[in-house]
Amino acid sequence: MLDGDLKPNPGTPVLEYLQHVCGVNSEKALADILGDESSGKYALALEALNGIRFRATHLAPDKKFHARGLGRSADKFSFEWKGNDGMHLDTVQSYFRK
Repeated sequence: MLDGDLKPNPGTPVLEYLQHVCGVNSEKALADILGDESSGKYALALEALNGIRFRATHLAPDKKFHARGLGRSADKFSFEWKGNDGMHLDTVQSYFRK
């Protein structure tokens, strides 16, 4: 179980939070950890991420999301979202590239 000091503060970037939880100081080191599902730090990152709420502010209006884990890669997970011009079906990867 996570200690209380490892809970994210509002406004903390998700990657920065995961770096803090895993005890690394670069996105490259974090990517190495998240690439090894058998590592203890992967399990810690999964527990830390699961259930947190985050907001994407790069598209208007702001979109709110609930993290559900690290199980699927961004190019394999799709979802529907409502834009100003109607409903869209996107992968997480393509959505965040916009």
